[in-house]
Amino acid sequence: MITTLIYLHRLCQSGVVILSLLLTANLTTAQNNGPSNVLRITMVRGTARDEIVIDFRSDATAGFDYNADAWKLFNGSFDLSSMLADGSKLAINSLPPLDSQVTVKLAVDNVALDDYEFDFADYESFPDSVSIVLSDKFTNKQFDVRKGGGYPFSVTSDSASLGDNRFQMIFSILRSNNKSETEQPAVITQIEDSNRRSFSVYPNPVNEEVFVEIENNIGSENEIKIYNSLGQLVTTIELHRNLTNQVGQFNMRSCQAGLYIVRFQNGETTLNKMIIKN
Repeated sequence: MITTLIYLHRLCQSGVVILSLLLTANLTTAQNNGPSNVLRITMVRGTARDEIVIDFRSDATAGFDYNADAWKLFNGSFDLSSMLADGSKLAINSLPPLDSQVTVKLAVDNVALDDYEFDFADYESFPDSVSIVLSDKFTNKQFDVRKGGGYPFSVTSDSASLGDNRFQMIFSILRSNNKSETEQPAVITQIEDSNRRSFSVYPNPVNEEVFVEIENNIGSENEIKIYNSLGQLVTTIELHRNLTNQVGQFNMRSCQAGLYIVRFQNGETTLNKMIIKN
């Protein structure tokens, strides 16, 4: 089955149609009741499309799996692929079951200077406890895939706007056992990417210093804590009051790259903001 489909892929050189055949073969073998833990990403410009798949399954490894993965065969137009640690580019990238956080680099190749969009599908196949975030290093933005919709972006004359160093997907498990905060992970049950002016965290993504601001009029008994994607406490930020705000900062230079949660608590009010450490 796999040999035949790979032959068809080489023969037809039609990324979207043949990728669907490969995906059907791979996922049907592993899942009889519909795929789970699967993300489809489609790059779109007008009527042109190129699709890739990232999925997590028990029989996969972090390297290339002949029973589950498919090499990227480049199209006549633009090309989207996901990458292995060794730089190999894939159309289907199957990974071992997610147990904490995994970052997958995306590559955008053979593109014209133009506007594009990423569309996402099947993200509902992941448990609610899994966060799926697209990080755009060129614009310093992140996109919460689980909120739905597409992510528009532009390729410009700047070489950093294309290639394999702009985009990455970050998959994180946000829930864990509810035990003592000082010894065991805390429970992170919801990400609220709030736009309220009373609580701001910047820059995002962050390389070194992250800053937090809270308006004075929402109370003085405030706690700002940063958790990693496992729910483990990284630090508590001390706030200092000025005329209008309470402000604090923390140097994340020594923190591993990935997703973090900044939690604000004031009495019964709790807000979580998601940040990405590059």
